[in-house]
Amino acid sequence: MYRDPEWLDAAYGDAMDAVARASRHWITAEEGSRIIAGDFVSVEAVILACLAGEQWKIDAFAKGVPIYEYMADKIYSLPSGTVTKQTHPAERQDGKTCELAFGYQGALGAWLKFDSSGRHSDERIIEICKSWRAEHPAIVGFWHDLENYAIEAVRTPGSLCVVNNFIEFECVDEWLTMVLPNGKRIWYWDPQLRACMPQWHRPASEAECAAGACDCQPR
Repeated sequence: MYRDPEWLDAAYGDAMDAVARASRHWITAEEGSRIIAGDFVSVEAVILACLAGEQWKIDAFAKGVPIYEYMADKIYSLPSGTVTKQTHPAERQDGKTCELAFGYQGALGAWLKFDSSGRHSDERIIEICKSWRAEHPAIVGFWHDLENYAIEAVRTPGSLCVVNNFIEFECVDEWLTMVLPNGKRIWYWDPQLRACMPQWHRPASEAECAAGACDCQPR
């Protein structure tokens, strides 16, 4: 936890963006040791499905179903097992973009961060987003639960609000803390409840909002 949040705001503006860009460089091995890293396949999608209780997806992972290919089949209305990395690389990439962009409540703007190819119109990306969310009702509900429990923690300082028995929210002094399943805490400074559009909501187009697929309307 940074001890001078006012300085952090003045120096970097968006503190979360600064933390995201710097966090990898903070992880170092102690003297005489070395870091051994591994790349887990679809780790973001696996963890999210488990935390949210998206059972069909958990079962698919348990059976070894390649989730990027599976989502690509869904996007293009193809028979299951059609898309592979070798035969349909572009379509498979779209399936991967779905998982990375939409899993954590992203929408059109998130997709464009991962895919700058311009192969799809905004309207088509919004259709894909809505389709992905319809396939993942438990995950969409999990987003709402996280938001609601975080709000409740801010409204009732000192209370412990637990989501799905895994994630805890609590207000401590000027901080909202989120306790992850591994026990680590994420600290959010000076949480406030306001009746306004969140600062992070910047839809890439009016069509995104009108379709209900923007970041502020997780449907």
